[in-house]
Amino acid sequence: MNIKNKFLSLFFLCVFYTSSLAAYDLPFISPYSPEDAQTLHIQRVIDFLKAEELNLAKKEIKAFLEKYPESEHNQSLQVLAGDLLFQEERYSQSYTYYSKVKELSLFKKILPNFLHALHHSKQYRLLTKHIEELKSQDHWKEEELALMNFYLAESLLKRNAEYFSVNAEKEIQRAIGLYSSLDESKFTLASLEGLAMAHELLKQQEKAGAYLKKLVDLDPENKEKHLFSLATLQSEFNKQEALINYGKVIAFQGPFLSKALFNKSLILFNLERYDDIISLHEIAEHSLEKGQVGYFQYLLGRSYYFKENFEEAIIALEKASKTSLAPKQLQTSYLSLADCALKTQNQDLIDKIITEYTQAFPEDDHVAKFQLVKAMITKDSDSVLAIKLYEKLVVKSPHFESIDKALLDLASLYKNQRLYGKSRKNLLRLIKVHPESFYLQEALTNLININIEQVNSLNQSPDQDNSYLNKRFIKDLNLALAHPSILKEKKEALLWLGKLYSDQEEYSLAIENLENFIRKYPNEKENFDANLLLSFCYEKQKSHLNRYDFQAKKVLPLKPIWEQKFKVHLNLFNSYLQMLQEVENRNLSSSKRSKEEIKYQELMAMNLLKSLAIGKKHLSKSNLFWLANFHYRPLSKFVEENWSTPLTATQLQEAQKAIKAFEVALLENQSPMIKEQSDLIEAVKLSQLYGWLALNSKKVALLKNLIKITQNKSEDTQQERLIVLFELARSSENLGLLEEAKRWYQLVLNEDSQSLSYFKSFSQLHLSKIALLETPLEERNDENPLMQSLLTTLKSLKSNKSILLEPLHLEAAISYAEIKASLKTGSENQSELLNLLKETKQEFLNEDDILSQDYHLSREKLKKQDKIFQAYMMYFDAKINQIEADLAKVKQGNPYEIQTKLEASASIYQNITNGSFALTPYLHKKAQQELKSLKEKL
Repeated sequence: MNIKNKFLSLFFLCVFYTSSLAAYDLPFISPYSPEDAQTLHIQRVIDFLKAEELNLAKKEIKAFLEKYPESEHNQSLQVLAGDLLFQEERYSQSYTYYSKVKELSLFKKILPNFLHALHHSKQYRLLTKHIEELKSQDHWKEEELALMNFYLAESLLKRNAEYFSVNAEKEIQRAIGLYSSLDESKFTLASLEGLAMAHELLKQQEKAGAYLKKLVDLDPENKEKHLFSLATLQSEFNKQEALINYGKVIAFQGPFLSKALFNKSLILFNLERYDDIISLHEIAEHSLEKGQVGYFQYLLGRSYYFKENFEEAIIALEKASKTSLAPKQLQTSYLSLADCALKTQNQDLIDKIITEYTQAFPEDDHVAKFQLVKAMITKDSDSVLAIKLYEKLVVKSPHFESIDKALLDLASLYKNQRLYGKSRKNLLRLIKVHPESFYLQEALTNLININIEQVNSLNQSPDQDNSYLNKRFIKDLNLALAHPSILKEKKEALLWLGKLYSDQEEYSLAIENLENFIRKYPNEKENFDANLLLSFCYEKQKSHLNRYDFQAKKVLPLKPIWEQKFKVHLNLFNSYLQMLQEVENRNLSSSKRSKEEIKYQELMAMNLLKSLAIGKKHLSKSNLFWLANFHYRPLSKFVEENWSTPLTATQLQEAQKAIKAFEVALLENQSPMIKEQSDLIEAVKLSQLYGWLALNSKKVALLKNLIKITQNKSEDTQQERLIVLFELARSSENLGLLEEAKRWYQLVLNEDSQSLSYFKSFSQLHLSKIALLETPLEERNDENPLMQSLLTTLKSLKSNKSILLEPLHLEAAISYAEIKASLKTGSENQSELLNLLKETKQEFLNEDDILSQDYHLSREKLKKQDKIFQAYMMYFDAKINQIEADLAKVKQGNPYEIQTKLEASASIYQNITNGSFALTPYLHKKAQQELKSLKEKL
């Protein structure tokens, strides 16, 4: 329906016609009665509406209302005029007419337009007032109340959005309640937008975001708009989520594309995610609006600049400078371009910048900065030309803001040419004329360095008199000390005075100045230099060792890295060593003496470790071995006593410290350097540390190198070679390299050394175990000579027992019994094993012969070996019980007795695997296997 027809329909609904004029017989007093005049006037309105002359219709309505204020048609015409103005979005004027409609039936029809007109004309207080008055009446339908509640919420919200009043928070909370009441109504989506805006005003961005997320799900037609609003909101409190949602908006490729892309670029730039801005380059070129392209090129150029991709930065910034950037961004672009020119040494670019900048900002003094950059570009390639450029700049622009930088660079150029007088002249000008300069600190430092250079050069020619230079040096130092604004330079100058006096061997004056410095600046980082120099002066004055120790410990924490720091740590190590030796001469209780010894040893280790961290060349081999063993010994004891327990994080760190010290002492380019017999033992310790940290390849490589080294060594190293061979064999076996292991075990047996029978005996045992593993089951019988040979070897090992070699004999005895029993078939196997285990146990418990008596006598004295013996006897008991129960079960014996035996065996196995009797890997593994088998039976 077009506008004209809509209004005609509305009008005819509102105006009541009783009959045509011709139906009445009127007296001939005048052409028409007043009622006829009103009818004709209304007819004109209708005619104008038909002709779509809406402005004329409005004028006629206004005239009618003014001429016939009491007409019965006024209410309908007020509605018609209001609707005409409403359609033209002239909401304030529309409201003026609507507000005069008092007839309830008509007002209910215009209620949406009435509220909307006030809302769109931003007359929020008036809208609130009207709604409060209307709601006080009791004739409204539910949908009409919902409409009023919606506009009341809008009014409360919008007026506080424009001006945050005293009662703003209270009114916004009320709006939130009203919006919430409209859930699941036709106002749901609009209410969600209102709720989002309300919570945003209350700084509750996350709640606001939650409502916008609902809108994204509930309003798919406007999803892009809501995602954009959500991302814009999140940019204030969750930039990462904002970036994700801007990305979704960009994916729509819709009307919000350019804004989302632009806003995403701004966030990325603020987050310093320059690579991501660069990745947007292509899509930005085709998607941004014309007014946004220049600023994006600015962001892109700055991103390349911060990524130090100066070539690409130049391309983007030059593009940006040709767009309508704001003056601030344009200046920044040129300044960045100038720095790019400096970084890339691009003479042509800086000349171009000078030309363009002069045109864009003819009155700006930044041109002098660019001329400074030109001089800076030139100074490395042509110092003579650079001096001319700097001199010209200093003369022609003596007051531009970076003149101090020009003076500093000019002084440096003169200094490089050893024109110290001219260099000093420019530095003094900078210091005196520009006392607030950023470069004042550097100028004072350079002034001091000029003096140092000259003094050093004269020190190389001792025949020359440098008293004049020393006086000038002191004068310049006093200038630094007297300067009121740069405290750092005052401290530095004071330190130089201390050094100067120290160099002149005037230690009392040096100590006086240095103590003065420390007293004035107790918490400054330069305190390190002062304390270090002071400790040097004390040393030169032959002060007491305690005073040196005090100063050294004071110096060390002040600076992480400095030359000769290792010497302080080594001197402290020697001091603590001396103190450790003095502990023995002091009258202390054993516990107190032990604590003192541990304390000094820990301090010694700490200082050696710190010295090692500075550089390996600083420590002697003996010191390195001392340090390595300090950390190795507790670990070795722990591993020996708790072999099944993993190392803690602290123990792993201790192991790494030991490894570091051993490696520095023993390895060069990953190859061992064995110069003395004792080095071999230390290298074996290193291999053990590798093993504890599961660095098996390093362990094997080290041991193989040690074997090569000891191959042609003297008899003095035979024992060490035997140890290395055994370690290598055992490591290879643990790694499953059985052929390698066999070779090394055999080499142990082939060694001529008559000592260390422990290693040879264990090698025999392990070779036997490997041989058994490699023998197929079908070949394990009495007829196989290999099996007989294995039994002979194991029998010999178990018989010639010594408590010191345990668990060698006990393991050999178990293996002997198992192999011999395995040669039987069927149930005879278990019976044989049971008999052999009983016999073996009795053999080890027997004290009839001299050898057995010695074995048990030694066991009583060696507690560790005694515990190993007990653990293996427990295993024998558990295994015997287990076999007896299995055999009884086959014969259908007493179930209770069978169960009791099995439970007793399980308890013993449990104690061996987890308890205090978990002493050897072999026994632990055997008990675990048996326990697993028993659990299935139980």
